[in-house]
Amino acid sequence: MVIWYARLRGSFDGMNPRVISKIAEEFRSLNYPVPRYQPLVGENAFTTAAGIHVDAQLKNPMTYLSMDPTVIGREANILVGPYSGRSSIEYWLKKRGIEPTPQLIDAVYKRIMHLYDNGLRREPLGDEELNNILNDIMMSLTGQT
Repeated sequence: MVIWYARLRGSFDGMNPRVISKIAEEFRSLNYPVPRYQPLVGENAFTTAAGIHVDAQLKNPMTYLSMDPTVIGREANILVGPYSGRSSIEYWLKKRGIEPTPQLIDAVYKRIMHLYDNGLRREPLGDEELNNILNDIMMSLTGQT
């Protein structure tokens, strides 16, 4: 309601929308589970893994996100999974300061798809897993074993 009020009025009129996230954190500290998909405050709020959504979000965040998550102290999150596509991989590499060449993106993409196609993974990959894949690929590209 606070967000829609601000959209309609053009102002928060003194309200602090960051309190929304703080309230959810307080509930979690009391061991009250906040559902992962709860709008605004759930773990997966402002998160996408689907390739077309990732591509749109990277080009213009407002094409995918209904609001700027920083308004409530959150960040948009992009996951890498079976439906992520190459845009997610490129984003992940850039975020780590790695030049995302087409050859590198393709190699990472093929390794990721191998995991999902063979039933080795169901959930999106974490940074550690992606780092392991990247390290293996970098070693093979440089001829190291």
